[in-house]
Amino acid sequence: MVFWFQSSDELRAVKAMGLFDSILFMLFFHLSGWISALTGLNESIPVGILMILIAALFTALAVLSLIMFKKVHALYRTTGASFEKAQQEFATGVMSNKTVRTAAANAATTAAQGAFKEQV
Repeated sequence: MVFWFQSSDELRAVKAMGLFDSILFMLFFHLSGWISALTGLNESIPVGILMILIAALFTALAVLSLIMFKKVHALYRTTGASFEKAQQEFATGVMSNKTVRTAAANAATTAAQGAFKEQV
């Protein structure tokens, strides 16, 4: 599946974000959708045509998503940014924000209280 990516930077970006398995998962469902659509033509032509239309639209959506990913990645690379800088920005910017810290603390408190209530 590496043939989708033109450079190793893009492949590293996908692997770093944990998207490689997601891409394989989506590819499996795209292929099974096309197979179902083509076999659906044997059962009922109108239903098969509708399924082919849906499969074609999902495929177009996947291709457009890949194109947008490549454009965003190219734009990101032109800024001189890196994943290390992004991680640092996230750690210093997001976690230093009082609103985010408060929301995270409230979410953790609520989750802990819910877990204790289930045990009692």
